Amino acid sequence: YDYGFSNHITRIRLKDGIYPGFVVFYLTLLRNSGYFARICTRWINQAAVNTETLKEQTIPIPPLAEQKRIVAKLEELLGKVSSSQQRLSRIPGLLKRFRQSVLAAACSGKLTADWREQNVNFDATDELHARGIVIANHDDCELPESWAVVELGTVTKVEWGNTSITKKSYISEGFTAFSATGPDGFLPTSEWTGPAVVLSAIGARCGKCFFADGQWTAIKNTIVIQGCPDVIDHKYLYGHLNDEKRWEISGTGQPFITMGTAKDV
Repeated sequence: YDYGFSNHITRIRLKDGIYPGFVVFYLTLLRNSGYFARICTRWINQAAVNTETLKEQTIPIPPLAEQKRIVAKLEELLGKVSSSQQRLSRIPGLLKRFRQSVLAAACSGKLTADWREQNVNFDATDELHARGIVIANHDDCELPESWAVVELGTVTKVEWGNTSITKKSYISEGFTAFSATGPDGFLPTSEWTGPAVVLSAIGARCGKCFFADGQWTAIKNTIVIQGCPDVIDHKYLYGHLNDEKRWEISGTGQPFITMGTAKDV
């Protein structure tokens, strides 16, 4: 092949009896171990290994046949590494789909079908009617007979996080603060107590939910969803709501969820 080289490249031409592939792997080992970074000459924003220094570099040389065997084995093993990396890169997507399938099974009643067969005296409609909660029409939903469908605003209190607080108010220690990106700071005071779901209502993570408990505060660009523990389990609520596809998101450059939309879910 015909090649061209720039003045930033050092060409190494090997003598007979030295297999190029072996030298490439050995020099790669030196580079990855930080050797060249330690011996290079540095200028402002630049670094280089002197040619004379490179010539004096020692290198172990096995017999030629063994050099070729080492290269073949390395190519085989590194090929497996690359293949493994490609498979591992698919794992987050597989885990996300698995999580969604488990949540779908849980929130449709399939996950607890055996439990219902052994506990036939529980009925959500009766429980909610006893508390004066309006049941929504769910003819289009395939749910267990003992389940009910309600609008979120009828079983929880849905309100904005404190719109007057931003991340500029964060301190090094204190009560956990939830922003639209999650629990990412601390504040000197808390405004909510107990379990709740914090919804990212504006921005890049719009539709993402976070589980809050204890004493905490939600700041600007969040919606707090908190119900009575006697009516709804907040961890179940979090699992049901923590799906961006569940929310009607408006806007393009700056996506957002309205308060009305949150209450009507």
